Amino acid sequence: MKDVVSNLMDLNPSYDGGRHKMNTLISKIKAFVNEEDGASAVEYGLLVAGIAVAVMTAVYAIGTTLSTKFGEVNTALNAGS
Repeated sequence: MKDVVSNLMDLNPSYDGGRHKMNTLISKIKAFVNEEDGASAVEYGLLVAGIAVAVMTAVYAIGTTLSTKFGEVNTALNAGS
């Protein structure tokens, strides 16, 4: 990348303000590429998705059991009337 910047500067050596701006842009791009915050956000997202699946499975299992118990209670109440 430095070769590209040097070649651009050779075209117009009196323009030195562009070199500073280009170096700033390059340093910001490097910082963005090296940033690892996005990876941790993805990991947290996967963790939350896994917890959500576990909760939904537990609720489904409990719901089925409760439905069966309420059915048994209903049958017993109707038989007693």
